[in-house]
Amino acid sequence: MIETSQDPTRDPLDIVAGKILAFWKRADDQRVFAAMLLKEAKERVEAGEDACFASFPEWCRERLPGRSNRDIRRLLQIANAPDPKSMLTKMRAKTREDTRRWREKSRMDSRESALRSETVGEPDASDAGSDRKIFARFITFLMQKQHLPLALRISMAHRLVDALGVNVADLRDRDVSAVA
Repeated sequence: MIETSQDPTRDPLDIVAGKILAFWKRADDQRVFAAMLLKEAKERVEAGEDACFASFPEWCRERLPGRSNRDIRRLLQIANAPDPKSMLTKMRAKTREDTRRWREKSRMDSRESALRSETVGEPDASDAGSDRKIFARFITFLMQKQHLPLALRISMAHRLVDALGVNVADLRDRDVSAVA
């Protein structure tokens, strides 16, 4: 916990605010600088300077581990803009707006779901078609949740298949659309 007492050795809050703003600006500057370096690296790799790599994406996978293709594309978009700093600002504003819309839609979906009281009950062992019904309802649920990330929907589907004890290899040979 941070002490809130008046400590004469600590900076006043207006100085602390100035330092925070300076660090934020430095972080933005470093992102733009990284974008410019990435652009240079792309040009040099594509010119054949590093014979170990046949392509720039291959170079990125090897030399920039942990960075997605999306990260690389965004940095290159910043670097190739006439004004990289304003491009970074625009990209961040768009991300904020997209996130705001996604959260609003998620809240609306949650409210609608609560109003309809859509719940999937426990599997009924006495009903031979119970697993099929749960699976069909789950597929319908996933179709309504297209706004969720694909990885999350796939993970949810895997957990359901595991819970039902279904062998995934068996599903490959069947027409799953007939279930829904």
